[in-house]
Amino acid sequence: MVHRRLTALLTLPLLALPACTMPTASAAPQPSPPPAPAPEPSYWPGREQVMETAGRIEDAAAPGWPQAWAGVETDFPGRAVVVHRIPTPGMDAEIRAMAPAGVGLRFVDTVYSAQTLDDWVTRVRADQTWWQTRHGVIIHSVRRVRRVRGPGG
Repeated sequence: MVHRRLTALLTLPLLALPACTMPTASAAPQPSPPPAPAPEPSYWPGREQVMETAGRIEDAAAPGWPQAWAGVETDFPGRAVVVHRIPTPGMDAEIRAMAPAGVGLRFVDTVYSAQTLDDWVTRVRADQTWWQTRHGVIIHSVRRVRRVRGPGG
């Protein structure tokens, strides 16, 4: 008998609950979805301008001076583009003309062009079997590293 009474007492609130929580015709409108999050502030002011300048220089210099061009990297803290090249008459002046005010340029002399390094990578890849069968050297990976400096400089 006590068991039935306890079951009835526990069941009664559950039966009444749905009636209390039913929405009425005068229910408030649903809230609108939250707004899109605001973009995070850049820790490197001028980052986009440095990246655009580096891309513009790379696109023009790589095909324009294939025997001298070695690559480009970005220096966000310094707001600069670092140009690697074999010194060639006229090249530096044309690259300087591509950089807008506020973006610095630094030139680094190199010994080999990107084209020369790419040719060597192609040759080593073609000779991988020769190295393994003749000398027992297994080459796992061959590539030219195109280093682009990130936010840390």
